[in-house]
Amino acid sequence: MTVEELCRKYIDYRKNSIKESTIARYQAIIRNHISPQIGGIVAKDITRQQTEQLYKNLHTLGISDNTIHDIGIFLRAVYNWAS
Repeated sequence: MTVEELCRKYIDYRKNSIKESTIARYQAIIRNHISPQIGGIVAKDITRQQTEQLYKNLHTLGISDNTIHDIGIFLRAVYNWAS
């Protein structure tokens, strides 16, 4: 299972307990930021260095600190749920 697939599975699991606006935000995070950079990596094989590089790349692209923070919170939630 890839990082993108795991993120989508997490959203599906949580869809009855979170707001539609939150689901839309999570989907946008996946589509715009996670999928293009780390979405294809096997979820269990991702490293801390790869996620740190994701954050650096996003910063270089001019993504706001708040959005990068939200992406980090989302990824931690996904991986905490999966473990």
